[in-house]
Amino acid sequence: MVTGPAVIGIEVSTELGRVRYRYSPISKEWSVKEHKVGGFTDWKIIDDPHISVKRTVDLELRAMGLSATKDLLAEQNPEALLADGFDTALVGTVRGYGMAPVALYSYDACVRLLMERDGMSEEGAREFLEFNVLGAYVGEYGPMFMELPDVL
Repeated sequence: MVTGPAVIGIEVSTELGRVRYRYSPISKEWSVKEHKVGGFTDWKIIDDPHISVKRTVDLELRAMGLSATKDLLAEQNPEALLADGFDTALVGTVRGYGMAPVALYSYDACVRLLMERDGMSEEGAREFLEFNVLGAYVGEYGPMFMELPDVL
């Protein structure tokens, strides 16, 4: 796995040869190049890579983002608290005037996580999140949860 600030790449070897895939989180484009006699072909944009490649790159993106967010938060506010069990819904940090940075989670991603991981209905997941997570005051450095309207 090759990573950089604007691209994530993976090389796949099969009985037919080697293929390199890369994904740009910024442009959200997949590219591929195949190994031919004499080297690799030029990069060409593709619509959809093999699902295993997408999963590998998705896991790498999540790990990079989660690690970077946790590192940033620990540096900016070592007393900031995280929502236990909701790592995949962590989207960044948030701050306000006179306020130390705290963890910022996607409310919708938390709901989806509870539905997928714990088998809850959407209503049950929202109720659980509201009562057990948002309803639990853990101090001034507790996490915050954002909701975005469906506009598209």
